Amino acid sequence: MSIKNVMMVGDKKQSIYGFNTADPRYMDEFTNDFNANVIELHENFRSSRAVVEAAKKLDSSYLADVDKLPVNGLVELLVGKDEDDEAKIILRKISELCRNGHPDVEEPIRLESCAVLGRTRYTLLKIEEKLREHNLPYYKQLKADHESESDLAIEFELCLRLLVNLKDQLHLDMLRKKWGIESQVKKRRRKKGNFWS
Repeated sequence: MSIKNVMMVGDKKQSIYGFNTADPRYMDEFTNDFNANVIELHENFRSSRAVVEAAKKLDSSYLADVDKLPVNGLVELLVGKDEDDEAKIILRKISELCRNGHPDVEEPIRLESCAVLGRTRYTLLKIEEKLREHNLPYYKQLKADHESESDLAIEFELCLRLLVNLKDQLHLDMLRKKWGIESQVKKRRRKKGNFWS
């Protein structure tokens, strides 16, 4: 099976997320594996200068080119004594941004334009608790649990996984369960050797 409509977006000079398994070689491999056309965009809006410079301090092998970054940005190290203190500091910072704005942002900063990202949901529990304590509205998305995604989006992603790997039994079972396909039908078809029908 040949897949013709696959796209990858990235910049080898901005591969600053090595700690999260990012590697600029994936882009070359993708181009070779799919015989892909390369379309180059020369202005970067993904990372600010401050983010790239901070990343280079953490790992000098980062390739990001700060000369082409139009936004200065800001990186601050906010250190709390514990999770509770950390949550208070983060809420204070959000409040300060909403009150005073930021030089890189033209419009006033509102609560709904702020985001708090965490490596695990447990790191965000205290922040969520503080938001509730102060009656501040928030939207929570837990990607791992697909908590905020629609059923259609989840089913679409499962179908894509099956298109890429025809023998992906785990995601096939998840899709069958979502669609309410009886396990007896699955067993009968497996015996006949017909995996898909």
